[in-house]
Amino acid sequence: MPRPIRIPLLGNLHQLYFYDRQYTHKALTKLASVYGNNMKVWFGFVGSIVISGYGRIQEVLRSDDWVGEQDDVWVLDRTVSRGKRAVTENADSIRAWASARMYTNQVLKEYDFGKDRSLDSLLRNSVSNLCGLVQYWKDKNNNKIEMKNFFQPFALSVNWSLVTGEVLTMEDSRIRELLKLIKTWEEITIENSRYLSHWPILSKWFPKQIGLDRLDEVNKKIRCFLQNLIEDHKAQREPFSSPKNLIDKFLSKIEEFGDVPDKKPHHLPFTETTLISVLFNIFCPSTLVLQSTLNFALLYISKSAEVQERILEEVQNVVGGQNITPSVDQLHRMPYLTAVIVEIYRVANVIPMEKRKILKTVREGDTRVTQGMSLVFNYDSANFDPLLWKDPSSFRPDRFLDQNGKIINENKVLAVVAAKRLCIGEIVSRPVLLHVISSLVQLFKFTNYANDIVIRNPEFGIINKPSCYEIIVN
Repeated sequence: MPRPIRIPLLGNLHQLYFYDRQYTHKALTKLASVYGNNMKVWFGFVGSIVISGYGRIQEVLRSDDWVGEQDDVWVLDRTVSRGKRAVTENADSIRAWASARMYTNQVLKEYDFGKDRSLDSLLRNSVSNLCGLVQYWKDKNNNKIEMKNFFQPFALSVNWSLVTGEVLTMEDSRIRELLKLIKTWEEITIENSRYLSHWPILSKWFPKQIGLDRLDEVNKKIRCFLQNLIEDHKAQREPFSSPKNLIDKFLSKIEEFGDVPDKKPHHLPFTETTLISVLFNIFCPSTLVLQSTLNFALLYISKSAEVQERILEEVQNVVGGQNITPSVDQLHRMPYLTAVIVEIYRVANVIPMEKRKILKTVREGDTRVTQGMSLVFNYDSANFDPLLWKDPSSFRPDRFLDQNGKIINENKVLAVVAAKRLCIGEIVSRPVLLHVISSLVQLFKFTNYANDIVIRNPEFGIINKPSCYEIIVN
């Protein structure tokens, strides 16, 4: 397999730094132009197979042999101490985690726990609160809103609704507590990633010096919060009643799998330990991804009055009036809004690259990749490929519409394809964007004067986030 020459301690980090000092994914794209779409790169002590290019990533994503589960064990250490990892101990426990993830996505995809708890109903309530918040800050700050963390409470409240069936506001102490924990977790994770992504041995040699004890501490607090949430739902469950939310459904599965013989607890896909990991994924990484996607959405939409007008016209034509939020089932009748959402996924590039662990040894031609090796998908190489997209850095929703106004090329956006294949909670991202965008453009007009530096140079930590910007709301 082609590979750049590495040096001791640094591996290929010096070459990545040479190609792009700020964005690793862009450096990998440039390195792939030299060594190909399958190359081995050493990030310090960690050797990884880097997959680049639309065609090659699609091919690997379709293969169950290649695609495993998340590789950054120090990030996934969410349920127990480092010595007893529940979901990353070995291939069997990772497969159990994969089953739990697939089941969770299936539940979210078919979300409908009664008429009053349908996905549309929950989102309408949450988006109504969001619109009220926009109006409040608009009036308070002379039509200006700073967007850095504006969507985070909303993103968390949406995920809370999906998990519990409740719609909470910022006045609820549980939301405020969880927001503080997520902020701390993100800050510490970014800090730790500078070391542990490249030199994981430091977690054993210098855990205190690199701040790993702080990560353990915040993980413990989040686990405790989630355990209390599960206990509350256990106490409220009624015997023989149908599940009312995701936690209830998962608890029912735990009971169903509770008597499986000859299985170690961490090999079972449905345990309370795995449920805590599922909830951790939804409340922490998925909340940050949804928040960032919404931030990017408003950043790009507010740059174009024409885009807002076309969305407004299409929404009103479909719903047959003003200030009526369309349902998820009506999205297929709104090709332009769909094109806007898909283009947001592409240019936002919220997850520009992702690490996975290969679950079994793979042979492909003369190439042999051993079980447990790290696999890096470089989505940036496809989402900004000039051979796939004309003027790839520009926000142009019309690139996904044919001459008859029908959606085309949607599956060429790897943020869409990979989310369907790999990520917990991303299955509901599109319905959320539908509700938020369609509601906001019916009530407000947005403008921003962010320059190209803000748009083209996002902050990169765990994910891509837009630099701080301000919008004008009328």
